[in-house]
Amino acid sequence: MKEKNGLWRWYHNISECYYHLQITVKYRKSLLDKRTEKIILETLKEFPERYDIEVQEIGFDQNHVHILCRFLPKYSGG
Repeated sequence: MKEKNGLWRWYHNISECYYHLQITVKYRKSLLDKRTEKIILETLKEFPERYDIEVQEIGFDQNHVHILCRFLPKYSGG
């Protein structure tokens, strides 16, 4: 994959797809504390190296996480 002018070039396509993912804790329990946030952030740091997923922004609430990321259309958002 090559990046040029903010666009990703891959074999036969050029893309600039941003995805907003929301991960919710089951039953909306307030389980996300500072320790859990730190673990999630450490895990997401390794995503660009492993999966070619570029994480732009991460936001935490007490019961869900918002992730704005960009990845190739060959992957699904789910």
